[in-house]
Amino acid sequence: MKNLIKPFVVVAALIAASAASASTVIVGPGTPTPVSANKVSTADISIGNAVSVTETLLGTDTAEFTFTALERLRVSTIALAGTDANNGTELAKVRYALNGTPVTPFPLIVPNGQSASASGFIPSFNLDLGSSFTIFWDLVAPAGTPIGITASFNTTAVPVPAALPLLVGGVALLGAVARKKRS
Repeated sequence: MKNLIKPFVVVAALIAASAASASTVIVGPGTPTPVSANKVSTADISIGNAVSVTETLLGTDTAEFTFTALERLRVSTIALAGTDANNGTELAKVRYALNGTPVTPFPLIVPNGQSASASGFIPSFNLDLGSSFTIFWDLVAPAGTPIGITASFNTTAVPVPAALPLLVGGVALLGAVARKKRS
């Protein structure tokens, strides 16, 4: 009995390690729109795409950028950028969010004479075929001058979890040991 328990413990440990290293975030369709955006951009994405979407906000504009996966893929870290011609005053009014109500301000606003630029990011995640995600943009106060906003990212194939080759090797080794014991 002891000889049977040990291989099962090894396999269970390998499976647990494989699952722990996968860290997949799945964003499903049907996420409610937190704001009624008046500027909407949509795009289908697949592996190998370099995506960049830009919009201009003015007054009380809101925007949403929605992307739908045509295959299982990984979205790289999403770089967010903004520009204004009012020394950063307008950029301080911008809020953004991934699949939720925009509450996050740009963490970095750099004035440059009369203009300013801002940057932020959204961490990478995986998407299944047909799943989508939306970046929502809103202003906490009306903008007096135009604000340029951009979201950019790349898509790649979903990486194999690091422990998967170990799992396959461990199962093959257990099979070889069992076969040797039988002969």
